[in-house]
Order: sequence, then structure tokens, then C-alpha cells
Amino acid sequence: MLTGLIYFAYVAGMAFLLHIVIRGNGMKLHLSPMTLIYFALCLLFSHDMTLAAVCSAVLIHELTHLTVLWLAGGSATSLTVTPMGLSIERSGLLSHWGEILLSLSAPLANLLLAALYAYLRLDSCTVEVNLGFGLLNLLPIYPLDGGKALMALLSIRLERDKTEKIVSCISILVLLIFWLFAVAVALVLNGGLSMLLLSAGLFISIACVGTSNK
Repeated sequence: MLTGLIYFAYVAGMAFLLHIVIRGNGMKLHLSPMTLIYFALCLLFSHDMTLAAVCSAVLIHELTHLTVLWLAGGSATSLTVTPMGLSIERSGLLSHWGEILLSLSAPLANLLLAALYAYLRLDSCTVEVNLGFGLLNLLPIYPLDGGKALMALLSIRLERDKTEKIVSCISILVLLIFWLFAVAVALVLNGGLSMLLLSAGLFISIACVGTSNK
């Protein structure tokens, strides 16, 4: 019980820090309706520590993005909370390598935290959530961080139209493999993991469709 209270206090502190960063830079914050559905699923199929671990992983992830963006000389004008984290509207352009660093920094932060939590022998839930969230965002599916990094990397040598076609094909292929994996897990296992994988696949698919329609 005490561990749970300390962890929720930590998550609340990180949320407050993110709030200060947003207000201090004059950014606008929006909430995607799908986010409410995602957290409702977490409440239904996960225990309190899982939800706290998810919130913590997302907060660390997004604070890393904002910090690297600031260090790279960029600035955020608007933030939208989505099931996969924050969608950041920016002013100004970064170099291709700057975009790659910005995209990969946050998932790597989650993986480093997972390794640190495992080394300190903290609650296994925090390790699993940070590990899963980091690996999920590294998938080469646009608009996940891995997909954005791939887009920036290919743009160094290829024209934008060709880059977008290649990234789109890779995104569809990897998303299909992810869905097959999620369905296989759901058939073998019953519980929170299968529901989280299926819901993640759903929200990633919605994000991909929304991006392709722009």
C-alpha cells in the first residue's frame, strides 16, 4: 500500500512538472477523446500499479521529447494527449539528424529506466511497462517514434515522395505483424496483457489512418 502511494505521488509530481513546462512556454494542451477510452480500458483490465506505471512511462517519455526538442533549438506550440503519448505541434525545423535524435531519445529513455528499475529490483510492473512502451515506440510504424526516425533517416538520401511511400509500406507490414502477434497472444493468454496489446494495435491503426488522411 505504501509503495503504491509513493508511486502515485511520484507520478503526480511528474505530471505537475509537465504542467509547469507547458504553462511556462505558453503551449496549448488538448485531450484526444481516444485517450479517455484507453485509460478506461486500463482501469477495467489493469490494477492500480499498472495504471500508475503507464502514466509514469508516458510522462518520462514526453518530458524527454520536450527536453531534447528544446536542446535542439526547437519549440512546441501545441500538445495533444493521445493514447500513445503526446502529439507535439512545433514551430521551426530541425535537421534530419536532429529529428532522428528527437524521435529516438524518448523510447531509449524508457528502456534505460526499465534497466534501472530492474537493477534496483523495483516493482516488476514498472519494468515491464517501460520496456514495452519503449519497444513499442521504436517500431518502424509511422507516426510512432520509430517510424518518424525512419522517415528522417531515409529523407537524407531520398526525395520526400519516395520516402513517404517506403515508410508507408514498412508501416503497414510491421503493423500487420504486430496484429498477428497480438491476436496470437490473445488466443493463448487471457488477461491484461492481451487486452493491452489489442488496444495498442487498435490505437496505432487509428493513428496510421489519421496520418495517411492528412
